[in-house]
Amino acid sequence: FTLAAGTSRTDVDFGYRGIGSVGDRVWLDVNGNGIQDAGETGINGVTVQLVDGANNVIATTTTSGDGNYTFANLTGGTYSVKIVASSLPAGLAPTFDLDGVVTPNIATFTLAAGAGRTDVDFGYRGTASVGDRVWLDANGNGIQDTGETGINGVTVQLVDSNSNVVATTTTSGNGNYTFANLTGGTYSVRVVASTLPGGVAPTFDLDGIVTPNVATFTLAAGTSRTDVDFGYRGSLSVGDRVWNDANGNAVQDTGEVGINGVTVQLLDANGNVIATTTTSGDGNYTFSNLLAGTYTVRIVSSTIPSGFTETFDLDGLATANQATFSLTASRTDVDFGYRPTVTAPGTGTIGYWKNHPEAWPVQTITLGNQTYTKAQAIALLGTPSQGDKSIDLAKQLIGAKLNVIAGNNSSCIGSTITAADNWLKLYPVGSGVSGSSTAWVTGGPLLVALDNYNNGLLCAPHRN
Repeated sequence: FTLAAGTSRTDVDFGYRGIGSVGDRVWLDVNGNGIQDAGETGINGVTVQLVDGANNVIATTTTSGDGNYTFANLTGGTYSVKIVASSLPAGLAPTFDLDGVVTPNIATFTLAAGAGRTDVDFGYRGTASVGDRVWLDANGNGIQDTGETGINGVTVQLVDSNSNVVATTTTSGNGNYTFANLTGGTYSVRVVASTLPGGVAPTFDLDGIVTPNVATFTLAAGTSRTDVDFGYRGSLSVGDRVWNDANGNAVQDTGEVGINGVTVQLLDANGNVIATTTTSGDGNYTFSNLLAGTYTVRIVSSTIPSGFTETFDLDGLATANQATFSLTASRTDVDFGYRPTVTAPGTGTIGYWKNHPEAWPVQTITLGNQTYTKAQAIALLGTPSQGDKSIDLAKQLIGAKLNVIAGNNSSCIGSTITAADNWLKLYPVGSGVSGSSTAWVTGGPLLVALDNYNNGLLCAPHRN
């Protein structure tokens, strides 16, 4: 520079900047472990302040890129980096800063002259959560009823609004699951169908079962949802029939009638009774809403009419009155046959059966599609037909079925009993069939055959 004669210059200054710097990142610590794991994203838009040793804010910046920030041109000394909490997304809690989270959102450190620090990071996890349960909806009503158990070992995925799987867990305890450390947003919970037990069908999820095994919902920041449940019922069933094996050949021959009023139990693989029903219709029973597995159907022997012995069940007679089987698809072959062991008593007329209720071998009887109690059937036997042939045929069918169940030879009448049942399905009791109708062209011969059988004129003698 030039100094003029007799002048003074006071502008020959020298400026220096610090060459130290500090940063690095504010991130979403998804699993809350305080470590920046692969895939954990930065939180942008967060206000960050640099505070000197005298507690003065000397610089302010905002995170960008991937949650990054930097303060440059620093001299050596003691500093603090402070996160402005109000600039963080709602529903977050700190998991990491350089000097610990005892003083949340602030980290104090020493910066050596000329040094650059890239370790002043801040981790935050979400405080929201979602769950709750995958359960066996035994009655299929979409409600978690008392005693309905959870399904353990099912894989459940949490999916974000971009269809990315962000977390995976497995149901345990009583079918429970939880995803924690979440931020607010739109999510889906997805049940991995291949991990469900075999033979199930959905009955409930939070947004309906239009998309089975998936529920989509909004999670408010900092909240917990415990309503994202999934219900499943078994889709399999087992039956079929307890019947009067009149000839004892272990085959359900034409005309061999079912035995109604028999108590049937379903046992699980551990021998627990999980359902009970009673045969009806034509000796039929069904257990529904079952999962795949091993089961036993057991007949309660005290409910079998007296004087009968077993002739057939699915796995043989070594274990009387019960059959054990594997259920992988619905089964209609778990039948039980019983034959009368008493000497055939001879057939009785409809008058006999009306006046001797104590002799009835069953408590219900089915005619066509209608099942009657003993009392109702006895009342029907005493009902005047007043020209209604459907009532006349029903009376004779009652007598014939009771005579067969009582142990009389049915070889000559079995097909007639079946035909009469089918006729009454078309023309139910009380339908007003006249003797001159087209219907009675087929019904009349059936009545004659049944009446002859009941009077001991065919293959079985009459009662003494």
